[in-house]
Amino acid sequence: MNIHILRHGETNWNVEGRIQGQQNIGLNNTGRRQIEAFCHYVIAKKVDDRHGNRSSFRYTIVLTSSLRRAYESAEICSQRLELPMKIIPEFAERCFGPLEGMKKETLVKEFGIEDVEAIEDRFHIESQQRFLNRLNGGLRRIKVAYGKDHVLLVSHGSVIRTLGLHNLMDNMENLTIQQPVNQEIIPNGHVVQLENF
Repeated sequence: MNIHILRHGETNWNVEGRIQGQQNIGLNNTGRRQIEAFCHYVIAKKVDDRHGNRSSFRYTIVLTSSLRRAYESAEICSQRLELPMKIIPEFAERCFGPLEGMKKETLVKEFGIEDVEAIEDRFHIESQQRFLNRLNGGLRRIKVAYGKDHVLLVSHGSVIRTLGLHNLMDNMENLTIQQPVNQEIIPNGHVVQLENF
């Protein structure tokens, strides 16, 4: 099984440095262009495949978070790459509760918090453990339903960041939480491969 996770295209809240969490923010024009560029790249790789150069971008399905910015990105991918699309709600962004909509610079100035990912109970946001459990449930669901497919999963920065910190194994019950403090989130419209899945 092959899973690539594509971070949704840019939104105005990305530009403004706001915490999006589970707010339903749509793509801006730059975000749409980022996803179009990704699709053009994948299509070019498919042409390489026809000439004998094997590509890892041979997707068979597009899966997506239900949040608007990911859904819009997935729709573009589904249309341009001529692939079916399905929502997998477990891959929505982490819920940051009352911090959603707040600028990251405000979080630093008012609360001394430089990395929203490191917050646990202080603001009653979704805990890292609950978030990881949700993601692992989604991974299990993908493995059962799409085990033979090449999956393009369109999701969010914290999802990619959190999954990237864990050593994924066949027995996902053994995963442990690590705090993703100060680890970079990949840019909008970029893709990573989920290793060891």
